[in-house]
Amino acid sequence: MNKARAYLSAYRNKISNKLSGVVRVPAQGVRKGDALLSYLTSPFTLAPGEFHTDPHASYWECTEIARLLSERGYDVDIINWNDDSFAPKKRYSVVIDIQRNLERLVPMLPSSCVKIMHVVSSYAEFQNAAEAQRLAGVKERRGAALS
Repeated sequence: MNKARAYLSAYRNKISNKLSGVVRVPAQGVRKGDALLSYLTSPFTLAPGEFHTDPHASYWECTEIARLLSERGYDVDIINWNDDSFAPKKRYSVVIDIQRNLERLVPMLPSSCVKIMHVVSSYAEFQNAAEAQRLAGVKERRGAALS
């Protein structure tokens, strides 16, 4: 992608993200269908030379997933993982989610849609119970209560 197209894509996505919460990466080559990625939208709004000050790997990972889908012929719509108001208006061929949208979206997707849960964190109830158990162990062993 040349630099002018990269700027145009970034600013188009900045506006789209503000108005609808959706950013897009177009298919490369022969178009196969539409894909939805529920992850992060901010990396797709960066102009050439801009970068996140937070070095978290998720910024790279979500752009890489979108790039791979695009290279395979999918127009990719990206929403934020915590967007609980998005309702699909397209017949998506593939949906990838990292946390809480997949269960909500399944009834609105065609049965032929490939649905992928890409787990990037612990289940909150399990994580909280495990932490409470560790804190109880510290209190029992050391007599110290930690918040």
